[in-house]
Amino acid sequence: MRRCLVFLVCVAAASGLRRAKYALPTMTEKPPKKDKPLAPSPKEPPRALSLRNLLGDAQLLIQIVKWSLVLGIGLVRAGSMLLGEAMMRSFYRTVVVIELRGVIADDRGFVNSGMWCLYNADNTDIQDDGLVSVRRVERALDRAFSIRKAKAVVLRIASPGGTASESALLHARLKSLKNRAARNHEKRINRFHRRFLRFVTRMKPSSPPEVLAYVDELCTSGGYFAASAADSIIASPCALVGSIGVIQRGFGFHRALRKDGVERRILAAGDAKAGLDPYLPKTRPGVAREKAILKELHDRFVTAVKEGRGDRLQYYAAADLAAQAQCTSWPSLSPAALAACWPNRILTRHRRAQRGAGLFDGSVHGALTALKLGLVDDVVEETFPEAMKQRYGRRIFLKRLTPGRDLRLLVRPPAGPPSSLW
Repeated sequence: MRRCLVFLVCVAAASGLRRAKYALPTMTEKPPKKDKPLAPSPKEPPRALSLRNLLGDAQLLIQIVKWSLVLGIGLVRAGSMLLGEAMMRSFYRTVVVIELRGVIADDRGFVNSGMWCLYNADNTDIQDDGLVSVRRVERALDRAFSIRKAKAVVLRIASPGGTASESALLHARLKSLKNRAARNHEKRINRFHRRFLRFVTRMKPSSPPEVLAYVDELCTSGGYFAASAADSIIASPCALVGSIGVIQRGFGFHRALRKDGVERRILAAGDAKAGLDPYLPKTRPGVAREKAILKELHDRFVTAVKEGRGDRLQYYAAADLAAQAQCTSWPSLSPAALAACWPNRILTRHRRAQRGAGLFDGSVHGALTALKLGLVDDVVEETFPEAMKQRYGRRIFLKRLTPGRDLRLLVRPPAGPPSSLW
């Protein structure tokens, strides 16, 4: 009971203090001064107010009309493009075209860096738009092979080559997408309603989309490695094809350092850790190890080309062509020149054909010579659209897919030159 009385007394005291705080001032206290009201602004005439409101409403109306027109035109254009593409796919054969132009390299490590391919390339020659990588073309390739009614997927290649790893990845990606498209097509045509429709109409089953590589100017080294994954390769008459090989270039500065009195010092745990240091004389074990690496990459390249081209490669014709080229160095009396001249040419022809002379020795051929050697399947003298019409018919729809660029590459790591290139 005492606790309740104490609690009530405390509540009453607190309420009294609050009332005293907000109580009205007494007669002895001076009332607080009030701020004088500002002078009233001059009233505008009703005509000016109505004109201002009218102009504000007109500007709002103009903005609404402008953005409505922009949105309407955009929707109309998008709808017309989608409708036109749907109509073209319905009444025309769809041929998907993907452009692969430039050096084949990973854009994370070789953007604006000095590279060596078929020809020498300076930093100014390799720009952002002149690179082909799996990261850039993967989305376009996935979209191209996902189109069900596509008659063909055309790779328009113009590349001097690139790094060994990126070329191998691009070849593997093309091959896997082609196999996946073939499996999906096989599942679709084996469905019950499609088999029943073919039985009733006596129609032949459709074939999976053909993968075609079209060469405009240049398809050498790593570019041909990627093109070998296609079902067929066609080229223009003046295109260059081949250069099936691996190369590594470097310089030696040990004599210049010795002349300037500079000594190179290296401490490494492992005999092969230093490798071929450009500031030291080359050693036989180091050269042998580098040659072993290049031979491994070259064997991978040759195996991919043999799997892609198959029996179309003409080994003996290429061996004879290589022998004719080596006969021009007859006064040098080198073993290769002596073996290539008659009658040794006939005795060593089979051995040169097994070795892949003229095909896998890094030789570059014109389109007509490449046709004879089986590196390409056809040489067309028409423009690209006319060549596609001659191959797939006049009623075709060329759907072009542009390889994108990864936005994460805006912040690039420091680039360095590659070690080995196709």
